[in-house]
Amino acid sequence: MSRVSRPTACAVLLAGLVLSILLPLDGALAAPAVAPHRAVYELSLAKTANGGDISQAHGKLEFEWADACANWTVSQRTHVRLAGAEGRVIEFGWSLSSLEAKDGSQYRYIIRRLNAGQPPELVRGQAELSGPGQGGSATRGDAEGAPMALPKGTLFPTAHSLFLLDAAARGEAAMGRVIFDGSGEVGLFFVNAAVSAAIPPGGEAGLESPLLRDRKSWRMTLAYFGMDETVSKPEHEQSFRLYANGVVDDLILDYGDFALRATLTSLEAVPGGC
Repeated sequence: MSRVSRPTACAVLLAGLVLSILLPLDGALAAPAVAPHRAVYELSLAKTANGGDISQAHGKLEFEWADACANWTVSQRTHVRLAGAEGRVIEFGWSLSSLEAKDGSQYRYIIRRLNAGQPPELVRGQAELSGPGQGGSATRGDAEGAPMALPKGTLFPTAHSLFLLDAAARGEAAMGRVIFDGSGEVGLFFVNAAVSAAIPPGGEAGLESPLLRDRKSWRMTLAYFGMDETVSKPEHEQSFRLYANGVVDDLILDYGDFALRATLTSLEAVPGGC
């Protein structure tokens, strides 16, 4: 979500923020004990830049991650209403549906963007990696010409989330990876992650839930950069609390001119598997 029109991870986690199979740096497979779940977040204005024209923000983000046998599925729906100091109102939203192979090799997605007063935009695509730690290719339905090459070590969104969980559990404080999520103009980003020391189980949670109770967690900040190495400023930043089972709480989506706070209001387990 580097721009108002970009969906993600939240996707990020929340599609880039939550979950799929892990592809660690050494290429070995591992699987943190994640919890497929459905979460609802209320959106509000966290901050606005000096001189910015955003005075209020309201909205909702609905997220679901499920186990579909050989794949993980993620769905996300978001609606945001921004109000300016002079009464100007902007409404926008997006939805994401994705399927990611549990071996991290394949990713398929459909993104719908909604801007008030404009026709909906639809982007669909698929990507494939040659193997653990290898590169691959991506094809977008609206793209012309040959598939886009994915560099060696690329991760898909939910694979990246489990990579973060595994790295945090091993005590790593900083790491960077290339992520393909299909959003934006290219869909490929370099993501820098900064991770705090673990918050022990029993720490206060924003929502009372058995999925959060007695769980270790970490504070994380993700900075999303385009692949242009001459640009040093991130397109978008996210900060959040990530629990060891993959649930995200206390999420801030920072667009630069303004930032949204996503407050977890509802959380439930999602049954699945084979």
